[in-house]
Amino acid sequence: MLNKLSQTILKFPISVMTIIFLITAYFFHYAFLSEQRLIVDFSLEQMFPESDPEKDSYQSFIDEFNREDDKILLVYDCDNPTSRKNISRIAELTEMMELDIDGIEGVISLSSIGDGDYFSEDLTDEEWNTQVEKLLQHPIYPNLIISSDGKTGSLLIDLENDVIGQDARTIVVDQLETVMNQVNWEWHEAGIPVLRTRYIQFMNQERAIFLPISFIVAMAVLLFIFRQFKSILIPSIAISTTLIWVAGIMAHFEISINVVSYLTFNLLMIIGAL
Repeated sequence: MLNKLSQTILKFPISVMTIIFLITAYFFHYAFLSEQRLIVDFSLEQMFPESDPEKDSYQSFIDEFNREDDKILLVYDCDNPTSRKNISRIAELTEMMELDIDGIEGVISLSSIGDGDYFSEDLTDEEWNTQVEKLLQHPIYPNLIISSDGKTGSLLIDLENDVIGQDARTIVVDQLETVMNQVNWEWHEAGIPVLRTRYIQFMNQERAIFLPISFIVAMAVLLFIFRQFKSILIPSIAISTTLIWVAGIMAHFEISINVVSYLTFNLLMIIGAL
């Protein structure tokens, strides 16, 4: 079988190379440029096998109690979160997030307590201070939208159900950053949407750095061992073609890159060099 294949390749080298080139070009376009391109997905449900009964239990939980990955917590440090000036600022930011950012269903902040009337502008200074004291003694709000010592505030953001996937989350997170930059406060992000978005961005950056470096190291090792240019050219073409084909096949069968499968490309690089 292998002898016949090798004889066919040697007999029709141009035709074989042309076919390989066309297939590689197709896989490259399909995996990286098309609408069905290879995606990175760290959602919890895709970690379960299709036949795993736990996946059905997880889906039943979502259907009954809603998603677990649609909440974002933004914590901010300023001079005094409950001052009139900062309450007014956080009211503006809350309104911008709710009205200007597509994908946000609602925002809970210090300015939205009691339908926005808790810190009314009509309050006297004494009444305002009384409201602050009541807020810090409230059974729910401390350590939720304000720290127990009253020095740190937060916003609890509820995303719409159609904000699914890295592209949609990235748009929302980037727009939130734009709004946060409207004030010179120190911000801290938390929540599963932020975690997944930042982790995928970090992983993509890591892969963009590691793959070229590992490729260069592999070629340097081959050059050191064989001391011939063709010993670099031929393996580099073979490794690149293999990576593109694997990416194209994964995209074709809708196999996303997750915390496990993203190591495939690194392993192929190492094995190809060996």
